[in-house]
Amino acid sequence: MQYTMRTNRYRFTRWVHRDDHSKIDAVELHDHKLDSVENVNIASKPENAELVDRSTRQLLAGWQATPLTF
Repeated sequence: MQYTMRTNRYRFTRWVHRDDHSKIDAVELHDHKLDSVENVNIASKPENAELVDRSTRQLLAGWQATPLTF
């Protein structure tokens, strides 16, 4: 099962086990500024660790935590 969120620049997807959502199967991070067709998953690059952590927290917080500014 997947949970995805999109910002102006990134698409972040967290794949979790169907029966236990605490088990993470995979994580995807795509930079649409540099890779608009999502050919390269940059989630595992060390320089993106903070962005993955921040995106994970935002995704888990849900849409209620999203600012109303666009």
